[in-house]
Amino acid sequence: MQFGKYALVERLGRGGMAEVWKARISGPAGFQRTLVIKRILPHLVEDEHFKQMFVAEARLSARLNHANIVQVFELGDVAGEFYLAMEYVRGRDLVNVVRAQLMKGVPPPGLGAFVVREVCRALAYAHALVDDNGTPLRIIHRDVSPSNVMISFDGAVKLLDFGIAKALAEANENRTVTGTLKGKFGYMSPEQVEGKEVDHRSDLFAAGVCLHEVLTGKRLFKGASDLQTIAMVRDAKVDPPSLVNPAVPPELDAICLKALARLPDERWRGCDEMAAALDEVVHGLKWGPERLASLQRDLFPDEPSNSAVVQMSHLADTAAPLRNDLTVGVLKRLRWRRRAFWAIGTLALFALSWAVVVRMTRKAEAPRVTPPPVVTQVTPATAPAGTPQPPTSVTVHVVTIPAGADVFIDGERTSRGHTPLTLSLPRSTSENVHVSLKLRGYEVLESDLLPDSDSRLQMQLMKVAPRPAVAARPRPAPKVKAGKASPRPKQPVPDLHRGDVVDPFAR
Repeated sequence: MQFGKYALVERLGRGGMAEVWKARISGPAGFQRTLVIKRILPHLVEDEHFKQMFVAEARLSARLNHANIVQVFELGDVAGEFYLAMEYVRGRDLVNVVRAQLMKGVPPPGLGAFVVREVCRALAYAHALVDDNGTPLRIIHRDVSPSNVMISFDGAVKLLDFGIAKALAEANENRTVTGTLKGKFGYMSPEQVEGKEVDHRSDLFAAGVCLHEVLTGKRLFKGASDLQTIAMVRDAKVDPPSLVNPAVPPELDAICLKALARLPDERWRGCDEMAAALDEVVHGLKWGPERLASLQRDLFPDEPSNSAVVQMSHLADTAAPLRNDLTVGVLKRLRWRRRAFWAIGTLALFALSWAVVVRMTRKAEAPRVTPPPVVTQVTPATAPAGTPQPPTSVTVHVVTIPAGADVFIDGERTSRGHTPLTLSLPRSTSENVHVSLKLRGYEVLESDLLPDSDSRLQMQLMKVAPRPAVAARPRPAPKVKAGKASPRPKQPVPDLHRGDVVDPFAR
């Protein structure tokens, strides 16, 4: 779908503020670039105050140029519809990385330490940015959360969506707009939920929340309602991550708890200071981009790698004319490779032609022998030999969070098995297969799937809402014999691995 000068290829998601699309832009000589287009939803564009705030914040975001920040290329509008053109990161956000890791076990401490260190470096750069006159720009993210942390398949960590939370907050002041900040209260600082003035230490607190959640594999501040979540954030009572994950070293506990101090003055003085403290832990745990990339390959084996080495070797082989970093020596080597390629190709073609001529000559000289008659059976026309036939069946991997759900196909009464489950289904390019997922205590989840190729179906199950309690009639107190005290009921032992450990970031 064409959108101004961009071709929208695939919709990546939709939130309370925008639609996110994978897009391409083309230019002369076959030039193409893949990027992300974030289209602002119409009901927000109609708000003139939001539009002014969004444009102002987008201008500031466009000044950010850091290895750990998703680059904003352009702010524009198509027929009055505002959009941001941004860097495309081939990877997964931190939410999906942690979810996939929890299918195998609690995340290793080095994962949280390395990722949050990179996030702190991005925040420290933004907080210290000044304009051309040396005046501090005082940029604050205000929405640091795992969904805004991208991890590429080559091990890079990038933070996105600077300034958008401020634009939303300013535009929604004294207004009732639902859905724009839902689910984000658990990543705000105590001063932010209380409506006080915030500074860079509010972002630092949010980075501490992300660190705690990656180390433990569960949400830190998540109540039964938004009001309960806000109360939990305001109190900021936090246990050391090592209580849930014993593999967390004491020094990482201390860094995390200092970032999550309720009072801003008790936290780290800045994100650069927190990044320096995490740096020692990261080196001690021997974590880096290569190990993060290896983890990504293990968690998402079906995704192709996007390593810079592969990209650079491809550019060198094709000798792209738009590259401006080619030296004379490199051009000579490329020219020699092309000449060698053509020489080898010419020799191979000559040898193949000679073999065909010799074979045809031998066939002409050989006496013809009439084969005996055979009885043949008329069969439908088939493709010539050597033509690859499409597979008659496809493989579908069904995964649910949590696991253990019964899988039913097309209304069958008998379950095909429990998730995670690999199904073999007849291949079809027109008829959908109806999949039902049932797990006790969770709502039945249904989906239609077109079995035209091998695929993976991963779905999140929702817990059944508890029924409202019905007031029971008071029962008479049991008679207790004199001299005997009634035994106390046993209290359930708290289980730190119960609840939302399997899916820590469900809204």
